[in-house]
Amino acid sequence: MHDLAFIIDTIETPSAGSERQLLTLLSGLDPERFCTRLFVLRETDWMRQSGLTYDVLDMHKWLSGDLSRGLAQLAQVYRERPFHLLQTHFHDANIVGALAARRLGLRTLVATRRNIGHWQSGLDRWVLRLMGRWTSHYLANSLAAAEQAIRGEHAPPTRVSVIYNALELERFDQDLAPLRTAQRSAWGLEEETMVIGAVANLRPVKNLVSLVRAVAILRQRFDVACVLVGEGPERETLLAAARSEGLEDRLILAGEQQDVLPCLAAFDIAALTSTHESFSNAVIEYMAAGKPVVASRVGGNPEAIRPELTGLLYDVTRPLELVQSLEKLLVNPSWSRELGAQAKREAMSRFARAQILAQYERFYETILTTPRDPAPFQYRSISRDAKS
Repeated sequence: MHDLAFIIDTIETPSAGSERQLLTLLSGLDPERFCTRLFVLRETDWMRQSGLTYDVLDMHKWLSGDLSRGLAQLAQVYRERPFHLLQTHFHDANIVGALAARRLGLRTLVATRRNIGHWQSGLDRWVLRLMGRWTSHYLANSLAAAEQAIRGEHAPPTRVSVIYNALELERFDQDLAPLRTAQRSAWGLEEETMVIGAVANLRPVKNLVSLVRAVAILRQRFDVACVLVGEGPERETLLAAARSEGLEDRLILAGEQQDVLPCLAAFDIAALTSTHESFSNAVIEYMAAGKPVVASRVGGNPEAIRPELTGLLYDVTRPLELVQSLEKLLVNPSWSRELGAQAKREAMSRFARAQILAQYERFYETILTTPRDPAPFQYRSISRDAKS
């Protein structure tokens, strides 16, 4: 039995990308082989009501006694029941985890990398490099994130592995036509209207204004509507852009949805317009729902989308390419459906929960039974397994 501990800053919602993947691990690893424990730096209302079992380290202010108290609490738990591995998620937890590993003399510290560093300052990179001396392995969710860790943090390539995101795709394997009809009716859209949609937090990095403007241009030739599923600080900006482009009657801000499947069923084309992205859960869900995907050529998007086979990629710095990519699908609906069908097959074969969990289990088994140097996987190996 391997005892695994996970530490994360906090969990505001189970639907967010990294939080969702961590919860998948906690619930999905084989309990006959792995015992898991969760530590959080800060508690949230969702966590209190979730039924999760976890330890709160109560770290809010770094320049106070919070850090030393939290590390002491973690050390006490470790003394009562030592764990073989500590895995960190998010910025603050990466630092706490590294300091804890040093204090405890922990041999195996896995630092996750689930972004491509667009938020990092020079100081952030310096701190992460410093923490690297106590980090035995880096686990990224895309080759792009792995390469960022190698370039930006000087992580040794032999200590970096890649495992893609996992989703419960079984529920997508059903007839989506009834969901499509009901959802489009709820939105007040005619069957012949082509829906270009996105599921995303309404934040600047998601670059959704570019999608609103692209659909406004396409509306001059096609019966199209733009649907955005999610919430965030960009809501008013998006509404203002729609008014400016004359698209307010064809923009639907659907808000945050607990179950996005009916929305995906109602889409004809799915879009991801982010300026930075490591590996998107939304893209996997688009594919699993059988939708052709138009995605920006950034981060891990090219690792998920095969151009002209499961979707289209465009240069995010050239908004006209987004318009042209969407137009290609609108003028050739049979080809669009063919891309969607192939995308569904690929999602089911590459990103199903059981398959990805098996890769995690193999990763943990290997690093816990192999000397630290060299690490068991170079960062391309697990990714290649996922594609085979």
